[in-house]
Amino acid sequence: MVKLAVLHEALSEQAKEQILPNIDVTTAEVDSIRFLDHVSRLKPNVLVLDLNLLGDDPLSYIRDIKTLVQPDVIIAVYSFAKWSLIQQITAEGVRIIKAPINMRLLQSSMLSMVVKEIMQTTQRPTATETASTAQNFKATPRRYSTQQLSKLQQIKSAIDCECPNHIADLVIALSAFESYSRDCKNRNAQDAEIHAMLYQSTAEARHLMEQALSQLCDYEGILLEEELVS
Repeated sequence: MVKLAVLHEALSEQAKEQILPNIDVTTAEVDSIRFLDHVSRLKPNVLVLDLNLLGDDPLSYIRDIKTLVQPDVIIAVYSFAKWSLIQQITAEGVRIIKAPINMRLLQSSMLSMVVKEIMQTTQRPTATETASTAQNFKATPRRYSTQQLSKLQQIKSAIDCECPNHIADLVIALSAFESYSRDCKNRNAQDAEIHAMLYQSTAEARHLMEQALSQLCDYEGILLEEELVS
């Protein structure tokens, strides 16, 4: 479960509701001191910070909270700020989003974290299990046709976000390598084992990304015509 903490006046009330599967809003605050106290104990994966609420020295606040909490992602939201400050914050590895922001944009910004969480919590076989079972592996059938993915590569998101385009790119690339590793020629039994392992791993990754893409399409109201998937 991805743990999200929000320090933002406009988002604090919205963020108290469950916004996506695999996301738990642990803190929604407008007071930077209380927020720091909460996140130091709860250790969320993702922090959303309004620069206007970080006091006179937002860079120091970000550095302190980064050291204290060690989150996977920090997203800083600003309305107006000096370019030099934005550069310094970006250099800390913080993602910058210019206001206005709403929960829909925030959700899309966190999609990669959700996918990462799904992949980390999916039970993976050991190396021994992979070697002994990969050659008998049967991949989950593709969910999207090449034509559907091509449409998603070009579609314009309702929330000014290119996540559908980028995830479609990933699924196309994974599908292509899945086919390549399945059909690759083998010189010996060791080659066959390696190619079977690559095929299984790529097929599983493709299936996970298809699930993420389906969830994103549902969220954004993207409808795709039914097409035969070969």
